[in-house]
Amino acid sequence: MVRLKQASFVGKQPGDLGPDSFCLRSENSRVFSGALRKRRIADRPEKNFIYRSDNFSVFITLGLIGSLLISRQILDPIGRLDKAFRIVSSGDLAHQIEATSADEIGSLTRSFNAMRDTIKVKIQVIQEQNLNLEKKVEERTCQLEEQCRKITVLNQEMGLEIQERKKAEESLKKTQTELIQASRLAG
Repeated sequence: MVRLKQASFVGKQPGDLGPDSFCLRSENSRVFSGALRKRRIADRPEKNFIYRSDNFSVFITLGLIGSLLISRQILDPIGRLDKAFRIVSSGDLAHQIEATSADEIGSLTRSFNAMRDTIKVKIQVIQEQNLNLEKKVEERTCQLEEQCRKITVLNQEMGLEIQERKKAEESLKKTQTELIQASRLAG
């Protein structure tokens, strides 16, 4: 066995030794090398708990940060959509949402805007048809009023004619009765 009176740590020689090796040089230039024995953290129970709890807290922190980012990317657009649905359902069809993403929420936003535009167009068509219908009803009402007035005038004229005919009939009966009496007297 060689005794080292004074040894100098040479360190690792690249390529000569493994990653966990060392090299020592003694006074008489004899080189000693060997492997360092690493003690794994798993072999030290007191360090294992700390190591695991550190990793756990890092994972929890990363999970919370990730959750916040994801919730902002999902919940904020959904909140804007919900607000827009409420505004449009109250009757304000001018409200439009800007579709900022290309994901499902952006697609839903574009579909919402298309639905709102379709409803707007259909309401305009219905209003135009309603105005046309009101005009037609007004025109037809005027026509019916005119016909009713004409019928009233005709009824009045017919009533007068009926009265004249009754008078003429009574006059004929009276004349007929006078003729019959005159023919009886003469004959």
